Amino acid sequence: MKVFLVVSFQLIIIGVLSVPVVYYADVMEVEILSENGKNLTHLETIRMCRSDMPDEILPYFVFLMILLGCIAPTTITWCSYICLVICLGKKSGTSPLVQAYRSRVAVFLFLAVIIHFICWAPNWYALLSVVVSDYLIMPSPNLMHIIM
Repeated sequence: MKVFLVVSFQLIIIGVLSVPVVYYADVMEVEILSENGKNLTHLETIRMCRSDMPDEILPYFVFLMILLGCIAPTTITWCSYICLVICLGKKSGTSPLVQAYRSRVAVFLFLAVIIHFICWAPNWYALLSVVVSDYLIMPSPNLMHIIM
């Protein structure tokens, strides 16, 4: 039952975050050009799906995404891992084997959170930089292209 509630809650969050993207989605035609010296040659025209959110809505959407996609899951993960380590500590008693196992579990959980942060932090930084670019130290455009 708890799994059903958690999955339902996650699907609701996904649905809420998808509404503005779908609402402002539009298909546009993009011309692919080739540069031959000083001449531009038309290669092909492709259709792209693009979501142009208005500037008035975009900051709220980005902050909501960061809150629901980064801050809340990270906080829940940390709290769950801390509770797990505390639970292991209460059940372990004084057995050296169990104490060593608890330490090992704590280290692996800490590494999982750190690796998650290392992998996802550039994405959230790039997303946040769209909204607060005046206040963030921006890397070069080439690095931002690689990150995204």
